[in-house]
Amino acid sequence: MAAAAPLPDTSLPRVSETSSAGQTNEELEVDEDSRMEGNSIGQSMRDKDRKIGHRRVDKSGIVSYKKKPTSELMAAIQLGIGQSVGGLSAKPERDVLMQDFGVVEVVFFPGEGSNLTPAHHYSDFRFKTYASCCFPILPRFVWHPAR
Repeated sequence: MAAAAPLPDTSLPRVSETSSAGQTNEELEVDEDSRMEGNSIGQSMRDKDRKIGHRRVDKSGIVSYKKKPTSELMAAIQLGIGQSVGGLSAKPERDVLMQDFGVVEVVFFPGEGSNLTPAHHYSDFRFKTYASCCFPILPRFVWHPAR
């Protein structure tokens, strides 16, 4: 009677070997397949590596989201937060009501600026602020067990 071949253990992670060029087995297989099929698979694999949802990485390494550079998005968010927080000091402090937590303020930031917003060199954008009048009082409700 012949001995049965052992079953492969699927519970352990698969270890892939790396070639001298730094490519794994699977990448080498994809490269061989892409050469045979006119680079259609290899090209689509590289595109998938560069694009995740709306996030893209171009050939020079610049990351963008919905075709806007992330540096522009970060700067626009900083401008919006600064404008939103700066506007809070102008409002008098009062008791917070339950309906204050449902308030959503939407401010449009055109590139040339407006009477409410400063001029900037980014694309026009909208900035939403949720329950802005509630944030100044939140430190009162923080519980510090060490005190």
